[in-house]
Amino acid sequence: MNRRPEVEAAARWWTTTLTGPFRHRVGDPELDAQLAQPPASAGRGWSAEQREAFRLALEEELEAHVASCWYPGDPLRGSAVRAVLCDWGPDPVLIDAARAAGLELGSHDVPFKTVMWINPGEVAVRGGYGAARATVWPLPTPTDPAPQPDTETERP
Repeated sequence: MNRRPEVEAAARWWTTTLTGPFRHRVGDPELDAQLAQPPASAGRGWSAEQREAFRLALEEELEAHVASCWYPGDPLRGSAVRAVLCDWGPDPVLIDAARAAGLELGSHDVPFKTVMWINPGEVAVRGGYGAARATVWPLPTPTDPAPQPDTETERP
């Protein structure tokens, strides 16, 4: 099945995030410090096969999640419906993908207060309370070099 590149990028980001180090950022420095230790049940122990199974299941779940409200001509329309939200626990889309892959996700297995917007042409994430919104797809490309001044000068 052909997948939207936005869906593929979103699934890669979540798979990488859930299986790598992340910090909970909830907006309270004391609570953030208490949550600094990674949970024992997080996906960090997933095998390569389990990570791939999760990523593929998540692509399928996300494709279904965004299908009913995909408007390429008006990318922000339906953005809230397409969002994946982890407040104090995993979004149902993440839970369903984990179950389809034979895995479990608990409330501490996802970065708290994280939201991902999957919009036509862009995937963006705010990774924790007060964090800046960051585009994760397409990745920014280096800007073209600034035009160089002419080396020849006009003479009067």
